[in-house]
Order: sequence, then C-alpha cells, then structure tokens
Amino acid sequence: MCSTLAWSYVSLLACYLTAETAPAAAYAIIGTAAFAGSITQTISTAIILLEYTGDISFLCPALVVIVISVGVSRKLSVNIYDSMLIIRRLPFLPDLRRK
Repeated sequence: MCSTLAWSYVSLLACYLTAETAPAAAYAIIGTAAFAGSITQTISTAIILLEYTGDISFLCPALVVIVISVGVSRKLSVNIYDSMLIIRRLPFLPDLRRK
C-alpha cells in the first residue's frame, strides 16, 4: 500500500517537473524501507534494502530517510514487537531508558 501511494505520488510529480529525477520505483522502494524501519524501529532495514535491490546507490538516501523515520517513530510510539506483547498482555522486560 505504501509503495503504491509513493509510486503514484512520484508519477504525478514527474508529470509536472521538467528536471530529470530518479525513477518512480526508486522513491517507492525507499518509502517502503522507511515505513518498515518506522514500524520495527530498526535501521537494519537499510541493509535489507541493499540486499533486495543489489544497488548501492539506494543506500545513502535510504539511510537518511530510515534514520529520520526511526527517530520520529521512537518519539511517538513503541515498536511493533512491544505492541504485540502489550496487546496480548504477555510479561516483558521493562524499558531501561531513563525518562
């Protein structure tokens, strides 16, 4: 869903921009990696993206976007793994970060 929305948004922008930009698939892949990074709150999705595409040129923009999405996600909510533990009311270790 996220990659489809990113692709359609980039396609609409490409119609109006005259400058040469990256292909729409590149924006969709990086957006999907940022979405996965924000859900799991891990930066390792950049490595998964690198292995998936095999193209190192995606790594720098993906790292920037993933780090931003992970930072925002950590400020706003807990990750998906802790959410599942909370929903199922399973015991888990408390957060050791100082507040």
